Amino acid sequence: MDTALANSGPMRRALRMALTTAKGLVVVTCLGFLLVVLVNLRDEELTPEAKALAQFHPALVPDHQNAYLALVGFDTPVGNDPIVAGARAVAEHDKAALGDPTGTAR
Repeated sequence: MDTALANSGPMRRALRMALTTAKGLVVVTCLGFLLVVLVNLRDEELTPEAKALAQFHPALVPDHQNAYLALVGFDTPVGNDPIVAGARAVAEHDKAALGDPTGTAR
């Protein structure tokens, strides 16, 4: 009796179990994905409060006291005012944010 033929039974069984397991994982993954899609098919309309949160509101702190502007302009070349550079970068961003408050087009 050939040893390759004698060992083919357990090997074939192991391969069949691996394929069955892989198929099961694919089916479970697809069902999970389908469940997520089905749950999200019917989205509710945003409440006015949620819409208000998506609107852009500029900062109320004066520029010369705003540490955020200094951090944004931190990498400006030596000799330039980091607050001025930061204010310029934030103004460009704010202009883009007013046109697209949720950031979907950026």
